[in-house]
Amino acid sequence: MSCHITRLNSEECLFRPRATLYLELSGVCVCVCVCVCITGNVQYLLAYNLIFRDGLLMQTVLSRERDGLVKHTGGCHCGAVRFEVWSAPHLHVFNCNCSICTKKQNRHFIVPKSQFTLLQGSDNITTYTFNTHVAKHTFCKTCGVQSFYTPRSNPDGFGVASHCLDPGTVSSVTVEDFCGQNWEESMQKHQTIRSMSKPTTDK
Repeated sequence: MSCHITRLNSEECLFRPRATLYLELSGVCVCVCVCVCITGNVQYLLAYNLIFRDGLLMQTVLSRERDGLVKHTGGCHCGAVRFEVWSAPHLHVFNCNCSICTKKQNRHFIVPKSQFTLLQGSDNITTYTFNTHVAKHTFCKTCGVQSFYTPRSNPDGFGVASHCLDPGTVSSVTVEDFCGQNWEESMQKHQTIRSMSKPTTDK
């Protein structure tokens, strides 16, 4: 994990109890309080590095990286819809052959909702549903690209299109064919798909 000091509130922060450091943890600025004096090197950090977004407590970068996750970013073709998602660098992608997934070539990996953040474009997304109306097929109003959606198999998570991710964070992709034409039977046989939308602590 990369971690470096980007700004201090004193020249060297030497012998300054409770000095405030600003650390950049994989691109996220975190405020940390140092409660001991330092002589050249920071020896102890008592960190309150809780990250808040839209008033909701988010998991920290540290805990997610400890779980082996990396932050991927992505979006639609025109750029109106942008998101970030925490997932493993090795993606397990489903290739479904149901009627709609065949039409739109939907290949996706599943994550818990808590690991997905829509950065922009909420007002530029429209949703299509059919049949049971459990799956929410969301796509950009401008370019028509579905970069993520709510799958019927995992309504408590998101299916993210691996081909809509920005390059640089994916190490490998494993594709598993899923027979959506016989959805109920396939779901009964599959051992792990429902657990993929559960946070790590709930598995």
